[in-house]
Order: sequence, then C-alpha cells, then structure tokens
Amino acid sequence: MEKTEKRKWENIFNRKIKVVVLIIIAVIYLAGIFLWGIVLDPDTYAVHYENKFLSPCAEHLFGTDFMGRDMFFRCIKGLSNSLIIGILAAAVSSVLALFLGIVSAVFGGWVDRFVNWCIDLCMGLPHLVLLILISFMLGKGIKGVTIGVAITHWPGLTRIVRAEVLQVRSSQYVQAAYKMGKSR
Repeated sequence: MEKTEKRKWENIFNRKIKVVVLIIIAVIYLAGIFLWGIVLDPDTYAVHYENKFLSPCAEHLFGTDFMGRDMFFRCIKGLSNSLIIGILAAAVSSVLALFLGIVSAVFGGWVDRFVNWCIDLCMGLPHLVLLILISFMLGKGIKGVTIGVAITHWPGLTRIVRAEVLQVRSSQYVQAAYKMGKSR
C-alpha cells in the first residue's frame, strides 16, 4: 500500500516538473522570436528581384517569393509582430474590462445599464466585421490592428469581472462592513 502511494506521488511530481519545463521552454522560444523580430534588419526580408522563386537552401531556409523576399525572415518578423499585437491588445483590453466591470458593479444604476448597453452594442455586431472596420478607420499597420483587437475583446471579460465583483459585493463580510458604517 505504501509503495503504490509513493509511486503515485512520484508520477504526479514528474508530470508537474515536465509541465513546468515545457512552459519554460515555450516562454524562452517565444521571447527569442519576439526579440529576434524586433532587432531583425529590414534588409533581410526586403525585396530583391534577382532572388525570385528560389527553392529552400542554406541561404534562404524557406525559399523566396515572387518578389525575392526571404520567407524565413518574413515569418520571424510576422511572428514578432503578432506577439506585439497580441500582448498590447490583451493588456489594453484587460485594463478596460477591469475598469468597466468594477465601475459597473460598484456603482450600479444608470452606470451599470450604460456599461451593459455598450457591451451589448459591441457584441451585437459580428466580431470580424467590427475588427476590420475599426482597423480600417484607424489606418493600416500595427496600430490599427492593435486598437481594433483591444476594442473588440473587452466585452466578455467585462461581464466576468462585473459578475465577480457583484458576488463579492453580496458576500457576508461586505454586508457586515456596510452595516458597520463603511462606505463602498
């Protein structure tokens, strides 16, 4: 009985170590791609018509396209740009959702109705159409896409934050604090 229980704990411990090691490897890999894409010289993925349609080789790992651009370095730059957009958009969207969810739940009344109306307005439009419209209005490039993604991803998180704050607000210790004369 004791040996099987010991093996069980060893298996759990080994699985946890494997997961932690894989997470560390993934973070190092993504950080490397992120930094490599930032410091990458634009000439490496620039147009070179003399290198059109080259097959993969030592000089061009993924080959080149119809304009002679190195596809490997374009992939690195694209991955780096995607990480930048994702991190910035997630940060902005999370801060916005946290603020609106807390304000909505704490103040209630017309503030809660206004925030819920904004959520319904944003969720009422098809996500991709709204994202394309916002990024088109704000211009091409990373700025427009980042703001578009940030603006279209806050409603779901706002509802979750609002529900959690309402749950905490209705808990016994908060109600006891209200009865003792404490403010919001």
